[in-house]
Amino acid sequence: MGTPSPNRYVDITDMLDRKLAALRAHQSQTAHRNTLEEDVRERLVPNSQAAGLPPGRLAEAFQVVTIE
Repeated sequence: MGTPSPNRYVDITDMLDRKLAALRAHQSQTAHRNTLEEDVRERLVPNSQAAGLPPGRLAEAFQVVTIE
């Protein structure tokens, strides 16, 4: 998941509940994961730090590629 060279970060803090609901909708992939929310938060915190967001905010990381 993600990219080794992100150059764009999006603050998703206010959408975390929707993200978790979407992930949980894939029951065959997530029903066994009792720590899903904690795992997602753990993955997003470093992105938030790289984006310079304040503590407590969460970010997704992307690599935007310009095609000319």
